Amino acid sequence: MVAAAPTAEQLWEVLRGVLDPEVPVLSVVDLGIVRSITVDASGTEVVVTPTYSGCPAIQVIEHPRASLGGVIAGLGLWYILDSERPVFALSKLKGKTKVSTRATKYLTKKGINLAEACRVAAQSVGGQGCGHPVAAGATVPEGKEE
Repeated sequence: MVAAAPTAEQLWEVLRGVLDPEVPVLSVVDLGIVRSITVDASGTEVVVTPTYSGCPAIQVIEHPRASLGGVIAGLGLWYILDSERPVFALSKLKGKTKVSTRATKYLTKKGINLAEACRVAAQSVGGQGCGHPVAAGATVPEGKEE
């Protein structure tokens, strides 16, 4: 059975329970870190941003090897989103878009290979991709995500 995709309100409710590590009485929603959530037929988009220019989270979000997208994709796959479909998380950083993907072992047994998909798709727009069948990533020029 395929689970229905969560609504934006359901996602907001889940994120209201994610507490900021520095101010553990406030959630990432309370602090304005989660800016928007869009759910439509093409997927789910959660826009996050640091709360201010000196925010310590910038070091994680803008770190060249940041894995925030991978964390979001993994959490989404296991706890929120439809596990019968692979998850793609996009993070924009300095003219590039980082793509993090996750799938289940069940999906890889059905033939999904995220490493190959990321490599081929990224190369087709001048980027690079690699990884494993169940978890992979890519970097593509900003504006070439589609």
